[in-house]
Amino acid sequence: YKVADIVYVFNNGKVVEKGSAEDVFRNPENNYTKALIESKMSFGNINERLPEMDDLLEGKVLHKRRLHIQKGEDILQVQKLEKTYSSGMGLKPLTITLAEGEVLAVTGRSGSGKSTFAKLLLQIERRDGGSVLVNGKSVIDNSERFRWIQMVFQDPYSSLHPSKRIENALSEVLLVHQLTKNREEARLKVKEVLETVGLDESAMQKYPHQFSGGQRQRISIARALLMDPEILVMDEAVAALDLSIQAKIINLLIDIQQKKELSFVFITHDIHVVEYFADSIAILQKGNLLHYGSKKEVLPILKKHFTSEKYE
Repeated sequence: YKVADIVYVFNNGKVVEKGSAEDVFRNPENNYTKALIESKMSFGNINERLPEMDDLLEGKVLHKRRLHIQKGEDILQVQKLEKTYSSGMGLKPLTITLAEGEVLAVTGRSGSGKSTFAKLLLQIERRDGGSVLVNGKSVIDNSERFRWIQMVFQDPYSSLHPSKRIENALSEVLLVHQLTKNREEARLKVKEVLETVGLDESAMQKYPHQFSGGQRQRISIARALLMDPEILVMDEAVAALDLSIQAKIINLLIDIQQKKELSFVFITHDIHVVEYFADSIAILQKGNLLHYGSKKEVLPILKKHFTSEKYE
């Protein structure tokens, strides 16, 4: 809307609406276009589940209540965590906490240190200082850390092995970490966790390229859940998805959070997602923790200083 002059809206390979950006966004005529716009605007009501495209296309206004999970004791303690790269970029000493059942949104412009922070939590990158504790235990060189924190990456296609069937790719997680006794037990666990994310048994024998983007992200979430983690780190986990799929994935994450009492570190550029999903917010800028606190405290600052819905 802010950069386009003419907009074409495609559905199932066909142009269903075209016109000036102002006309299409302000006065859409096609039901599919209306549903796309409504799905974005629906992020405003944080007490209701997000309406999904199928419901919107059928004209259903369901107003399903979203249940908010009760917050518990602090589960994650990050103390003076830092990392410096040869370029001089990185993460300055950062201290935050995360409670049981809490969603922490980590946001900021590109290069602010968001992904570095996520990698340090999972020990994908080695820290230069500070500590990461889960339930009072350090994740540094701790073999149990894989059970505590798992990550769902931004691009589900590149994070899945292209030449491995889904059953083999996910079973490998269980077998390598010796979480099941044999392949048959691993297969049953994979089947169970795929059902948790809304996929049936037939998905197990397919390859990543045979799925849609939303389905691949469900598989990535399933892979993370195999370890029965207490914390999920979501690195722009809905950014690469079509707008029509985002609501389904976020509703799925809320369902999983309630069922398994998970905590989330949710890295995102999208202010709508922050407003809807987060309990607390950390804003990073050039590796510094610029603002950190409850959504009530930090969201007005985020909206004031970052005026676009998505900012680079």
